[in-house]
Amino acid sequence: MDVAHSMQISNSLRRTACGRSGCIILYTGRACLFCDVAKELLGEAMSQFGVSDGVICKLDVDKGEDKGSGCNDVVTSLPTIRICNVVIEGIPDEGQVNDAVIRALMMECFCDTPAI
Repeated sequence: MDVAHSMQISNSLRRTACGRSGCIILYTGRACLFCDVAKELLGEAMSQFGVSDGVICKLDVDKGEDKGSGCNDVVTSLPTIRICNVVIEGIPDEGQVNDAVIRALMMECFCDTPAI
């Protein structure tokens, strides 16, 4: 089993204190042109604040992985990133991602346990 597949299985089983799949969720799909860019920006923000990008819960909407994620998100465009209570659609702005990550890290309930 490859690492990416392991991560998807782990993500579907894991829950945060608020019942979501993760504190940081990246919604992706096979036709998403900018999902890699979004993941890279998100990973850089996590690294900047000393948190492993392993905490990013990656959900493929084409496979229905967004169902049962514990969120009521209606994903209308990809990529979509949920960082705690902040939802960012489309190509994310670096400042917006950094701000949302630092706010999430300040939350007492932030779960920094890697998905794998």
